[in-house]
Amino acid sequence: MDRRYIPLGSMLYLNTKIQDKDVSKMVLAQDTGGAIKGAVRADMFLGYGEEAMQTAGELKSDLELWILLPKNKKVDKK
Repeated sequence: MDRRYIPLGSMLYLNTKIQDKDVSKMVLAQDTGGAIKGAVRADMFLGYGEEAMQTAGELKSDLELWILLPKNKKVDKK
């Protein structure tokens, strides 16, 4: 994540495609990458091993990303 736009630890909802499969899930902003610059850019951890590394290296997909924030409580002023 680019911390100028999304604070680390933020809860996010993402929608993308990975190897022609639709992926929609809740994730946490946990890391910053040197190449991750911009508001809607992310790097996704796909696991360990050769297959995960190969998939991650080829991953360049359109991404929809929402940051989930708590709703503000209405304060009663008495």
